[in-house]
Amino acid sequence: MTATKLFLALTVAMPMATSHVDPKELDAVFADIRPDQPGCAYAVDLRGKVLYQGGFGLADLATREPITPATRFELASTSKQFTAALILILVQERRLKLAASIRTYLPDLPKVYDPVTVADLLHHTSGIREYFDAFRARGDDESKPHSREEVLAFVKAQRGLDGPPGRRFSYVNTNYFLLAEIVERLTGKSFPDAARERLFIPAGMTETRATLDTTSLVAGDARGYQIDKNGSFVSAAWTWQGYGDRGVRTNVGDLALWHGASLAATTGGEALEVARLANGKLRSGRSVDYAGGLFVDDRQSERVVSHSGLVVGNRAMDVLYPDSGIGISVMCNRDDIAPAERARKIALLVKPGAPDPAFDRAIDPAEMKRLGKVGDLRSAPDGYYRDPLYGQYLIVAHRDGEPIVSYNMRAEKVTRRQDGIYRARRGVLLSYAVAQVGIERVVQWTESGPIPYDYVGTGALETKLFRPGQYRSDELGITVTLSRDLKGWSLDTPAGAVPLEAALADDLVGPDAAFSLHAVGPQIFTFHTVNLSGIEF
Repeated sequence: MTATKLFLALTVAMPMATSHVDPKELDAVFADIRPDQPGCAYAVDLRGKVLYQGGFGLADLATREPITPATRFELASTSKQFTAALILILVQERRLKLAASIRTYLPDLPKVYDPVTVADLLHHTSGIREYFDAFRARGDDESKPHSREEVLAFVKAQRGLDGPPGRRFSYVNTNYFLLAEIVERLTGKSFPDAARERLFIPAGMTETRATLDTTSLVAGDARGYQIDKNGSFVSAAWTWQGYGDRGVRTNVGDLALWHGASLAATTGGEALEVARLANGKLRSGRSVDYAGGLFVDDRQSERVVSHSGLVVGNRAMDVLYPDSGIGISVMCNRDDIAPAERARKIALLVKPGAPDPAFDRAIDPAEMKRLGKVGDLRSAPDGYYRDPLYGQYLIVAHRDGEPIVSYNMRAEKVTRRQDGIYRARRGVLLSYAVAQVGIERVVQWTESGPIPYDYVGTGALETKLFRPGQYRSDELGITVTLSRDLKGWSLDTPAGAVPLEAALADDLVGPDAAFSLHAVGPQIFTFHTVNLSGIEF
């Protein structure tokens, strides 16, 4: 189906905020989608009124049902804005305080969560560990079902946090899972019922629902697909039960209605909309780019509000320019398409010169200098770099004089920007500095500012405290085996066996800096990875 020509009819009744675009130009953004493949739907709206929309590909390969603008998709993490809206409505009604400890409303959680506030959950500054990564560490993937009760059991089993609350922004799905728990306990209703009654019905979103089981499809829902090793599309679904951090299914037309309701402040009033777009803050007072379930960027010529979402078989991107009223949504039922990039192309067509929804974080030069003398990453020595606060690692190597950076299970050749900052994948920026005390650093720039990784060398010849044997973590609920042979150290986990290298005498590091182990005694080590650090074995 090609783009629907709604533009001329609508512009008679509403002021222009976008230039006229030939719908064929918008269709071309999706020209690579074959009619016999899974695909995407999109819409462009002006204050909730759809200007352009289209659908491409099939919603279900078995039934040959085509994708249209009416097709419903799983929003995945794009659902978080609705959870945030419910929380902020409860704040308006004085049934909830953002500054209160989450144990005020979830008293059955362990005392380790005392310093975590509701605002920390809302803005991803809680320091709480990621249940997605915990289940994967157990060897589980999306094919093994998990219940909400299992997620809550994981949260209750934790004896520590990933890091101090309010210290850093760290995007963690557990935060919004717990916000949904708070909604249910304060309203006495299920999260799907609360969302329908307080948000979807007032906004006129009759095709939208929150659901616990995203594998249960009804007529009009798109089935998710991924590409197998033979290059064929196979049906794929996220079997973990849950909502709050995900779980909303809708179509592009209803998301346009949500844009309109937000801008007109018809759902929850103007105070709700101000709160939804208010960036969070760290304990230091520094702002982060995350507001109420939305990334808010005000560093460009116009504010950009956005959120992406992905689960196996489904992808989504929602973009709103609140100052001009333009909204763009893209939803896909296949894993190999990036809706954020399609939304960016649409934005440049309907709003020439539009701010980029995937804009790289601006870096304050003065802040760079505080971290040391600024250098070129090409001059950084090869070897291991360690985050002294969280114990995570980053590895630098060079190929043909250009830096290769490994971190969080990825090894990437980074690209130098004109300002000397290097970019790995979109949104991850790196710089290099030498501190006055002689410490060489690679700095990762994030939504909460710089994270310095200090150079610790090219590796240790021997480890002092590690001992081969079986180790147990009650927090993760798994047993692992640490072993050593002539080839070196390895860790056998439920997710598989991985080789380890000694970065320091008391630190072993996994491939591509996926994780590290820190020996704190001859029979105890702690496990460190992104959003899952300090877990004791």
